[in-house]
Amino acid sequence: VLDHICFQREIQTSASAGVSQLKAKEYLRMASIYYPHWDDAYAKRLVQEFGLDIKKRISKLSKGQISMVSIIAALDSGADYTFLDEPVAGLDVLAVGKINDIFAGSGVTEMVRTANNGEGIDRTLEYAARSFHGLCFTNLVDYDMLYGHRNDVDGYAKALSYFDSRLPELLQAMGEEDILMITADHGCDPSTPSTDHSREYTPLVVAGALVKRNVNLGTRSTFSDIAATILDYLGVEGQTDGTSFLEEILK
Repeated sequence: VLDHICFQREIQTSASAGVSQLKAKEYLRMASIYYPHWDDAYAKRLVQEFGLDIKKRISKLSKGQISMVSIIAALDSGADYTFLDEPVAGLDVLAVGKINDIFAGSGVTEMVRTANNGEGIDRTLEYAARSFHGLCFTNLVDYDMLYGHRNDVDGYAKALSYFDSRLPELLQAMGEEDILMITADHGCDPSTPSTDHSREYTPLVVAGALVKRNVNLGTRSTFSDIAATILDYLGVEGQTDGTSFLEEILK
């Protein structure tokens, strides 16, 4: 397969990504092993043309230089078809809980796994304290894994009450330009006869200093409206099936 296809993902530089500790030349050496049509002379020429210091560790390179390492590996793969991962527009994309696994790490700049809802909230608060610029995407998995699929109505209710008790911490940690969106990826009603996902609509609550109060967003036509709104607010170009509701919520 590697004779014909090259898929070059964006190189992750988080502390948990071991590849970030490699020197650029070591990364390219690994790529030369994977791709049978690799041309060392061509790789050296590309390094010179890009002005890349391959003696540096990847974690010490700028975002643009890290992209150059990926591009060199892709160009010199010799594959018939080459696919490059979409970059993240220079913004932070912080993944808490199972988010990194859901998206296979694509576009994620930093991630942390969690054991439960409480830890998920704690890690989110830690990210908020760092004043990042971009998106922090948190999944609180207990609702689904521990209570929804197990038809545990009491446990689900207690988990909701626990989140409600900690919500003031999240609101207090938000900056003036931060927007909080609370939603779900699917229904998992613990009171239904089945242990599978239920099909009811998911909730959506939006809060922040810049957000109008008491705005009824109605029943949205698609879950993608959230994605479109996030892209709109961050000024990132992208195509989704949704419609941004940013103008409806901003003061």
